[in-house]
Amino acid sequence: MEARDLVEFSDRCDEFDAVGCSVIACSTDSEYAHYNWRQQLERTNRGEAVIHLPVVSDRTRRISRAFGVLNEHEGQAVRAMLIIDPMQQIRVKIIGDTGMSRSVDETLMLVQALTI
Repeated sequence: MEARDLVEFSDRCDEFDAVGCSVIACSTDSEYAHYNWRQQLERTNRGEAVIHLPVVSDRTRRISRAFGVLNEHEGQAVRAMLIIDPMQQIRVKIIGDTGMSRSVDETLMLVQALTI
């Protein structure tokens, strides 16, 4: 996800929680890269935390490979959003180009539709 997407999803985590959905970000970057990235975002936001959701480091590529979003040639995960149900089944998988934003509203509607 793009940084602005993470901030927007983070700002609305309560709405996802209300429908029993957890939002988790995952990247093939290291936990150190994530830490530096968070620090940079906080500096641009006057020292306030802007990401209130877990960001998982997938340095081994196991998670990306397991969910079919790893570009083996580049060794990086593609930009993807997955909605996984409580039975650990992928219900929605959206893959997009770098720079393509994800809509929080549309994602929330998808989650709500799947929980009806």
